[in-house]
Amino acid sequence: MKLAFTLLGAATAVLQASAGTSPPVRAALRSSWPAPPFLAEILMLLTTENRETVALEHPNGFFTYLEALTAPSSHISPSLSPEALHQAALQAAADNGLLNEPGSLEMVQMQLAMHAAAPKLEAFYNYYADQHNGSSGTQCGSWVDWYGEVVCDVEALAQLAGKEAIDAPDAPPPQPRPQILTFDHIFPPPQDILDRPPRTAILYASLTSKNFRELHTYLLKLTNRPDSHVEYVFRHIPPPSASENKEKNYLSGYGVALDLKKTDYLAVDDRQLGRFDSYFWTALC
Repeated sequence: MKLAFTLLGAATAVLQASAGTSPPVRAALRSSWPAPPFLAEILMLLTTENRETVALEHPNGFFTYLEALTAPSSHISPSLSPEALHQAALQAAADNGLLNEPGSLEMVQMQLAMHAAAPKLEAFYNYYADQHNGSSGTQCGSWVDWYGEVVCDVEALAQLAGKEAIDAPDAPPPQPRPQILTFDHIFPPPQDILDRPPRTAILYASLTSKNFRELHTYLLKLTNRPDSHVEYVFRHIPPPSASENKEKNYLSGYGVALDLKKTDYLAVDDRQLGRFDSYFWTALC
C-alpha cells in the first residue's frame, strides 16, 4: 500500500510539472482580407448588422448616420486617433437616435470587436473589383455611375440627372435599369414608396475622398423630394491603399476545438476510463 501511494505521488508530481512547463495552446482567426476603414465599418454595422438594436423608427438610418459621420461640422476625421474616432462615431450615433434601445451600445461594442460588418464590406469591395477594376472613376475618389457614364463632379451630374435635363424635349429615352444588389443602400427606401423613380444613380463612394460630400449632398437633395425622379444607390468602394494594407482583422467570437489523440501502446484498454487516477488504481489492482 505504501508503494502504491509513493507511485501515485510521483505520478501526480510528473503531471503537475508537465502541466506547468507545457505552453498553452492558443488559436486566433485572422481575416484573409485587409482591415476596412473604421468609419465604413461602423456605418455598415450600425445600420445593417445591428438593425435589431438600431431604432426601427428610423427607416433612413443609413443615410442619416452617413450624413452625421461625414458632415464638416462633425469634425470626425480619419486623422483622429483610433480611440477618439471610435468615441466620436458612437457619440454621433447616439446624438441621432441610433442607440436608444436598451443594451444597444453594448451590442454595438461587441459586434465591433467581432468585426461583424467586415464581410459585407468585403462583398462591396469584391463586386467593385470584379465590375469596375480599372475604371476611370477610381481616379476621382468617389464617382457616380449614370447608365455606364462616369461622373466625378456635381456640374456634370446636374447636366445628366437634373430634373430639367431629364424632362427636356431632347432628353434620351429611359435606359434599362442597372442591377440592384441585395446589400445596396437605396434612397428613398423602396419599402416607403409606391413607385420607384424612373432613373437610378449609383454612387461608388470613398468616405474620405475630396469629392464625396458634394456628390452625396447633391444626390440626397435630388432624391429627397415628393416628386423624385431619381433613386440614389450607395455602394462602398475599396480604399486606395487596400492593396498595400497588410493589416488583417482578428475575428473574435468563433470557437476552436482541438482534439488530441494518444498513440501510445497500452497493455490495458483505457477507452472506458475517464480519469487518470481511475486507470492508475485499476493498474495497481
